[in-house]
Amino acid sequence: MELLIAPNTVPQASRDTMPATGTPGWATDGDPALNIPATGDLACHYNMMMAEIVQAILDAGMALDRTNWGQLSAAIQKFVANETLRATTIESNLQTSKQDVLGFTPVQQGGGANQGTNKVFLGFDSAGSGRARLQVDATDKGTLAYYADLVAIAASGIASGNGCIEAPVGSGISLLFQWVTFQATTGPGGSANGSYETNNISVTWPRAFSTFLGVPGTTVFDIGGIGMGERCWVMGAPSESGGDFRLACNQNAATMTGNAWVVGIA
Repeated sequence: MELLIAPNTVPQASRDTMPATGTPGWATDGDPALNIPATGDLACHYNMMMAEIVQAILDAGMALDRTNWGQLSAAIQKFVANETLRATTIESNLQTSKQDVLGFTPVQQGGGANQGTNKVFLGFDSAGSGRARLQVDATDKGTLAYYADLVAIAASGIASGNGCIEAPVGSGISLLFQWVTFQATTGPGGSANGSYETNNISVTWPRAFSTFLGVPGTTVFDIGGIGMGERCWVMGAPSESGGDFRLACNQNAATMTGNAWVVGIA
């Protein structure tokens, strides 16, 4: 690329420039039949187009070379390469100056299916529970149970025949599922029609409920033999802290074992 080399050229300071007034438009060869004159070949417009090309080459740090007809293309390719390098460098710098400095990979909050834009806080409980604590926006959701906690609860319940599981259901409310095991001997509670009952068996729940909801079910262990008619039922109305049960079968002085599931609000 090179500036114009021809007779009657002038230095840059004396060049023709685009007029400050007038309506911009497009060139035409004209039409004598319609009395439309051709557009004039103005030096100012030629200068403007030449300057646009020259400036791109110069901005790319290249010197004008009258023997090289591909300088504009080379300048564009250089701009693209420089921008690609700049973007790659920025990305690399962000990785090394932000991500790597953190020392861990951040986890995105929200944005998944059926997830809100709430702000979620997770930290170690300062109240001494030894567990992580969860808060959503301004609402404290309490401490989180670990897998080891659930295993310990289950193991304790299996070993002792008593236990409980707390299940959060939202709005600061948790359901408490508890199971209890009890044992007594038949006879003291009376007999009728060949069936012998235990006395009332008072059972204290592993944890007291804030609101007792009910006894979904009871079971009784087989004492052996055929047609012993083992039964278990609730006596009266259980409370938030405990309830009474009875066992019965068709054998006097039999040691019987039963259990029950109870549910309520923690």
